[in-house]
Amino acid sequence: AGLDGSGTTELVTNGLDMPEDLVVDEINRNIYFTDSVRKHLAVCSLESEGGCSVLISDIEQPRAVAIHHKKRLVMFTDWGSKPAIVQVAMDGTNRKDLVTDDLIWPNGLAVDEVDDRVYWSDAKKDTVESIHMDGSDRRVILDMVAKHPFSMAVFEDSLYWSDWEMQEIVSCNKFTGKNFQTLVKEAGIRPMGITIAHPLLSHSGPPSPCQGSPCSHVCLPHPLPSTGYTCACPAHLSLDSTGKLCKSSPQASTLLLSTSAQVFSLHPQSIGKTNNELLAVLPSPSLITSMEGNVVDSMVYMVNRGKNGTIVSFDREIDERMEILTGDQFGSISYDPLSNNLFWVDIHKMDVMVHSLSSGANLEVMTSTSSILSILFVPEKNRLLVAEEGKFTVVRLGDFVPKVVLSTS
Repeated sequence: AGLDGSGTTELVTNGLDMPEDLVVDEINRNIYFTDSVRKHLAVCSLESEGGCSVLISDIEQPRAVAIHHKKRLVMFTDWGSKPAIVQVAMDGTNRKDLVTDDLIWPNGLAVDEVDDRVYWSDAKKDTVESIHMDGSDRRVILDMVAKHPFSMAVFEDSLYWSDWEMQEIVSCNKFTGKNFQTLVKEAGIRPMGITIAHPLLSHSGPPSPCQGSPCSHVCLPHPLPSTGYTCACPAHLSLDSTGKLCKSSPQASTLLLSTSAQVFSLHPQSIGKTNNELLAVLPSPSLITSMEGNVVDSMVYMVNRGKNGTIVSFDREIDERMEILTGDQFGSISYDPLSNNLFWVDIHKMDVMVHSLSSGANLEVMTSTSSILSILFVPEKNRLLVAEEGKFTVVRLGDFVPKVVLSTS
């Protein structure tokens, strides 16, 4: 958005839980942000639609993030069980703890590119400190003056931060901590993230190797003095053999969603723009009432109770559909990838059946005196979970003697 709030454009709408802080790398046209629930540092391209990737994962409590443009470095704070201020290259390599001693809740973070210093606030110790980019010359700027510092910025000779407890924005001299003053304090306003916009802060740095967007999704510059780059992909995609284009990944988990006649795929855990892909449209009249994915290949199984009723298989890769069983008796279904069997509920007889996709045989697994609402096969335990009205049953599949009731072979 513009500084006046106009021209708002959504950059990331999917895969967010608790975004904490963000910083813009205008030279390489990326944004970096932390997410405390997902416990990662992520990066999104400003040039590519939906181009996002996780840069650093398994961060216990990520909070603030800042950039040193001229050195191509990203800094972030972690106030977990081992608090740290961490330094990493823009492509996620060369991770290094800059500060680990005498930290509790490192909150705000700012980089002074003129003096090559990092400033941070500790919301538990109520301090503001700084250190040189090489880890030397640590200094305490303020002690027990800042009450609960949250977000921080630096410009010329001054430090600025928002204070949660005092509900104000304050500043002081970045060298001495003197000239402490309140800049913004207004009833009903609780300042959180702050940043400074000024023509002098139009960052310059090494030329971007990502000029012209050589990557299909995210382009990450290599650490200096390299002039190379690495391409990165959202979680549900992987790089092809060229190392530049992101393609569908067979290992990615996919959420399948159906309407009465359409099947869509979504990736709710993948960071980027919310989108869905239309996989199939069934002929009218159709009514998809149950659907089961296949963890082995690209096959999807559906119960279509439109017209005469069928169980249909659908291959997502080659867009091929095939009727497996016909009739109006089909309820919930569940697939066993180990034996290539499809379990299904006969809503008329109140039975659970199993259909062999290899031989075409149907066997009775169990019968009930009440309506069977849903079934789920658990391959790790070789168990079938059966939900009935007011009842939940675990079927040990190795214990029953199956009864052949129908064969389509």
